[in-house]
Parts: sequence; C-alpha cells; structure tokens
Amino acid sequence: MKRRELIRHLERFGCTLLREGARHSRYVNLADPSRSATVPRHTEIADLLARRICRQLGSRIKMNQDLRRKLDRITDILWAGGVTNPVTYIEPISYLIYLKLLDEEEAERELRARLTGGKGNGNGRLLFPKQAERYRWSKWRFKSGTDLRDFLRNEVFPYMASLVKEEPQIAEYFRDAVLEITDPNVLKQVVDELDGLDFRKLGTDVKGDIFEYLLTHLGQSALNGQFRTPARFGP
Repeated sequence: MKRRELIRHLERFGCTLLREGARHSRYVNLADPSRSATVPRHTEIADLLARRICRQLGSRIKMNQDLRRKLDRITDILWAGGVTNPVTYIEPISYLIYLKLLDEEEAERELRARLTGGKGNGNGRLLFPKQAERYRWSKWRFKSGTDLRDFLRNEVFPYMASLVKEEPQIAEYFRDAVLEITDPNVLKQVVDELDGLDFRKLGTDVKGDIFEYLLTHLGQSALNGQFRTPARFGP
C-alpha cells in the first residue's frame, strides 16, 4: 500500500509523528504514549507490515455491526466473482466508499446553500458544479455492465484526479488510481451494497475504521496461503 495512505490512517486514529530517523519515521499514539512504531520511508509499504504497525500503535476496530456485515457481504461478492486477493480489492473499495462520502458531503453543501441562500460550501464552490454533476455517485450509481465500469475508469477517476487546484487532497487521493474490480457484474453488486449505506450516520472516523477492518483480510489470506504481494498496486 502507499505510505501516504497509512500515514493518513494513523493520524485519523490519533497518532502523530514523534521524530524522523535516517530511514524511518517514528509515530506515537497520543492517547497511549507507550505505544509507538516505526514507519519506513519507502513509497510502498508491505500490507502485512502496515497491519503490524497499526497493531503496535494500539489500533482497535470499533465498527458499527451493520457496517461490518455489509463489508463482509461485499467481500463475499468479490470472492464469489473470483476476486480473492485482498490486495486487488481493498483499494478499489476505498475509492468507491470515498466517492459515496463525497456525494453525501455535496448533498450537505447543497442543503446549506438552500438554507442560507448562498452557493456551495463556505468559499462558494461546489465539488461537482453543474457541468460535472454526472460524476457524482448519485448520478451514475444506476449504471450497469461495462457502461458502469468504463464510466468509473475512464471518466470519474480522471475527473477526481484533475481537481488539483480546487480540491488538492481529493486529487492526490485519486492520483494514478486504478479500478481493479474489472468484472462489471461484480462491480455493480459492490456499488449496490455501498449505496445502501449512509456514512453520515456512522461517525466521522468511519473511513479509518473501514480501512483497518479491511486490513484484517490481508492477515487472514496470508494464513490461508492466498496472499502474495505484487510489485506494485494502487494509487
């Protein structure tokens, strides 16, 4: 996985940089300073190592049970569709969840604009202006087949990565993003499952919880002899 993704997760969990070393960065859990871990400075960090770092820092999975069941259902769909390597599906699920979260955030911005008589968020800008509305989750979630897959791969992902000036954090998240779920039927089932979730009701830390929970699949697949690390994956 990308180092920047791991760092974002650690910071959401309440960990902070303690000091920089020659080859590693040491992070500490502010809630429990006795817990610390070193994070290599490599751009890519092995997934099992990332999971061990989270464990050393005292990460615990605190997740809504409905959400846990939904994620289990999604991984079952992926396995049934032949997508059995967690390396292949963890990041695409993260991208899809992020797109759903952004759509929910946009709905809140629109509501605030209607209530205040303004436009967009605090700086008067919507994430999906009129000419880009088609990239919103709520606009394309009804697509299916290769139409859905190709639209996400060739239009939605590139649009999100293009927001360098408007939303640099989002652009960075989708930079070089690849949709690894290539089976259109499997992809449609995953989108339908995620569409049934309202992330706004699940708390502000839900994305970090999801990320940590999905990492447990890496450990389990390794025990089953099914995990192997490719040379490179993800954004």
